[in-house]
Order: sequence, then structure tokens, then C-alpha cells
Amino acid sequence: MFKQCFVALCFSVLPLSVSAEVENLPLHADYCAIKRAMTGKTDSNCPVREAPGIPRSYSQNAAPLDSVSSAQGYYIHFAFGSDDLTPDYQAHLSRLSDVLSSSDLANLCLKLVGHTDAVGSAQFNDVLSQRRARTVRLYLVGAMNFDGGRIITDGVGESELLPDVSGEDPRNRRVEILARDPENGACI
Repeated sequence: MFKQCFVALCFSVLPLSVSAEVENLPLHADYCAIKRAMTGKTDSNCPVREAPGIPRSYSQNAAPLDSVSSAQGYYIHFAFGSDDLTPDYQAHLSRLSDVLSSSDLANLCLKLVGHTDAVGSAQFNDVLSQRRARTVRLYLVGAMNFDGGRIITDGVGESELLPDVSGEDPRNRRVEILARDPENGACI
């Protein structure tokens, strides 16, 4: 069985489900907010404050809930039908790269999961979600010189819409950025 662990959450090929907490950070979230979202911990150099986003739960193929804790991460948004990063999100990903380059997170692995709203065909949305995840990966690797071996991507199209919002809601157009420790010293 192939298994991937994100923070303490292990994803496997078995079709079981679990809830996880993923933050909806503000676009201009700072280093400290990003680090809290990625690790669930407060950096000793950061001021202590409430969680910097609105957590939401989602269902994902995963190990049984009683065997793991929730994943850590957050998501960024995209325009309708687009996989382009705005200059604001490029600046945000630069801050993410700074966080992930810190000495205590230098080995952390990422999983980028692309999502879409429910407008358009499922086939188009599947491809668009994969393109969104790859766009974030390419920016981190190309512009930020981030180690591509630390990143895997996935696209789930419109299959995992945010709870309590309509399928057409623009908040569904996102890439989730999930973190995990390396397994056996490797990210992939």
C-alpha cells in the first residue's frame, strides 16, 4: 500500500475519510501567520495571538481518524477559469518560501491540492485544478528556488467543495498547501 503522511495525517490508497483543519489565511498574511498555519505551532519570535484564519473541515482519502491528528495548512485563491497567480499571491508565496526555508522547517514536505468551483464541466475542472497546483509548484521552484523534490501536487476538480457555500462560490477556486514531515527521509 502506498502511503503519504502530511504533518501527522497519512493519506493512503484506502478509501477512508477523515476531517482536517485547513486555514483560510488573509492574502497579506505575514511570516508568523503562515508558519502557524503550516505547523500548528507558534514561533517563539512571533507574537501570540488567535488563529489567523477561518478553519474549515474537509473530507480526504485518509487513514482512520483515531490513528492520526489533523493536517496542517491553508489555501490560496484563483480567479474564475484561471491558473494565473496575481502579483499579491506571488508576494504571498515568497513569504511562504521564507517560512519553509527557516531552519526548523527546512525538511518539511508540501502537498499542493488544486480545487475548482462547480461551474463548467467536471473534466475541465479536473484539468484546471491540476494546473492550479502545478502553477503554485512552478512558482515556488522557479521563482523562489524552492527544492522541487519537497513538493507533490494533486488536483481534485470540483469534488471537494467548501462546506456551507454554493458550488459556484469563488472561495472554491483554490490550492490547498499542506505540510508534512518527511517519511524515511524523503518527501515523495
